[in-house]
Amino acid sequence: MNRITIYLICAASSAFLFVGSWSLAFSSENAFGRLLKAPYGVQQHDYACQDLPSPQTVSRILMHNAARVQEIQTAGRGGVLVSVGDVQGRCPGKADIFIMYGSFNTGQKILELIGGKELFGIPYTMWLT
Repeated sequence: MNRITIYLICAASSAFLFVGSWSLAFSSENAFGRLLKAPYGVQQHDYACQDLPSPQTVSRILMHNAARVQEIQTAGRGGVLVSVGDVQGRCPGKADIFIMYGSFNTGQKILELIGGKELFGIPYTMWLT
């Protein structure tokens, strides 16, 4: 083997290890991955389908708690969308709460307002736009 071949093998191995460790770090199955994802705008729950409510139930609960939803919607300058989450592709007939926001700081304010893994007893998904 010549020197260039050895360098290429080393570079490819390093790239493979870097990408592999990065994808493991961002895996939602570990706490470190969840911690890393939060600043990048992804916050997903890991509830089983049978533990999720129907879209009608989520809609009813959001309407019943309209004042609190309004408080969350005004947490950021750009506005925040709070709606019935579509998990139909993964869990037919089930839903969660979907929250879309515009900045990292807004996401932090929303998390402080919610204060847990559920909003009104329903798991939520948050996305930074």
